[in-house]
Amino acid sequence: MKDIEFLYDDLRLEEKKLNEFAKIAEKKPIRTDFNALILRKFTKALFEAARRKYKKPEVRTVELVKRPTVTPIKQKVLQRGIRLDVSVPKVKLVAKEARPSIPVPQFTESKKLEETEYPLVVTLDTNKILVKAVFKNNEYFVEEPTLTNSETQVVTALKFKIGSKLIKKPETANDKQLLMNLVQKLSKKYNVLFNTDNYERLRYFLIRDSLGYGKIDTLFKDKNIREIRCDVVNKPVVVTYKDIENVETNITFDNKEQLERLIKKLFEMSKQKIKSGVNYLDVDLPGLKIKAMLDTSEGNLNFDIKKI
Repeated sequence: MKDIEFLYDDLRLEEKKLNEFAKIAEKKPIRTDFNALILRKFTKALFEAARRKYKKPEVRTVELVKRPTVTPIKQKVLQRGIRLDVSVPKVKLVAKEARPSIPVPQFTESKKLEETEYPLVVTLDTNKILVKAVFKNNEYFVEEPTLTNSETQVVTALKFKIGSKLIKKPETANDKQLLMNLVQKLSKKYNVLFNTDNYERLRYFLIRDSLGYGKIDTLFKDKNIREIRCDVVNKPVVVTYKDIENVETNITFDNKEQLERLIKKLFEMSKQKIKSGVNYLDVDLPGLKIKAMLDTSEGNLNFDIKKI
């Protein structure tokens, strides 16, 4: 079908003339003229045909969106509603490559040393053994002299009489005449036999508790002991003997008061003041590294002493 041909070749002139025709056609005649009505409709048709012919078509860009694959859903109609049976596709699980595991160290049976014993403390004059160490079945034993109740009272009285003087002047411990006179006097008071052996035993405990570290003092005299640790009362003090750690000893603190006295002494020897609450000690003394805790409110007590 041929395109509609118009009156003029120039579109602008043609559109202008058509507008003039439309205005003439829209004028209301004095009386109804059917020819004028037909002309008006014809003119409007021409104008609409021209607009459609020269109107540029709109170009729309359509973005294609890929819809996700939806698993079909089956519906089963029940009396009271709709029940959905969703078919879930089976997923094949693929095992990831296992990470290399960290090797767990294999603990072998602790090394055992041969049973041995050796002296730790001997008397000055007779060189008689007062204290010796015994290592047996991976346990460490300190064998000290035993005291009767009366002899224990003598030691307590000695510490009360001369203990503070020994702390101020440690050389007093070598004043044999002074100590023998005092021991003899107190032995008589508490009905204890006085002789050279008893004197040496009583003097040992006096010096051990006044100038030394009390129950654990002999552990410092043993060169095989590298570390001394205590975390709780009524359980053995633990040591590192040569290269064997966590060796239990026959030394225990029977109550908190005993352990607290020792820890307070560690603070005093380190010139550290004790305040209320939790007190921590971490100092280096000649040949020793001492860590301790003293909780005055909760009563938590422990210490760890390493030889360096």
